[in-house]
Amino acid sequence: MSRIILAFIVVCSAAMTARSQTSPRIAWKKFTFTAASGTRVEAEKGWLEVPERHARPDGPRIRLALVRLASTAGKPGVPILWLAGGPGLSGTRTATRGLYPMFEALRAHGDVIAFDQRGTGSSEPSLSVPGRF
Repeated sequence: MSRIILAFIVVCSAAMTARSQTSPRIAWKKFTFTAASGTRVEAEKGWLEVPERHARPDGPRIRLALVRLASTAGKPGVPILWLAGGPGLSGTRTATRGLYPMFEALRAHGDVIAFDQRGTGSSEPSLSVPGRF
C-alpha cells in the first residue's frame, strides 16, 4: 500500500511541475526546519500567491505556505508534494510531527515540498471556525 501511495505522490508531483510561462514564482527563504524529535535540517520556506477564485484572476489573492526539504539524492527525481489530509490539517506542520521519518526517506528520491492548503497552517488568510479545534 505504501508503494501505491508513493507512486501516486510522484505522479501528482510530476504533473504539477509542468508550468506555463505565466505561472507564479515562489520566493524561497532559508530557515532551520525542526521536527518534534528535535531533528534539525536546513530547509526553505516560501509562499505561493494565487487568486482567491481562479475564475476571477484580478480579484482578491491568497498566500499558500510551503516548506521545501532538499533532496539528499545525487540526481534527484521530480519534487514530491505533501498535502495533509483534512479537513483543515497543515501540510507543513504534519511534516514536523511523527511523519518526519517518512519525509526523510522521501528526500532520497527528490525534494519534498510540504504544502498548506487554502486556510490551513501558515497560509493567509487563515480560516478558523469558532467552536472547532
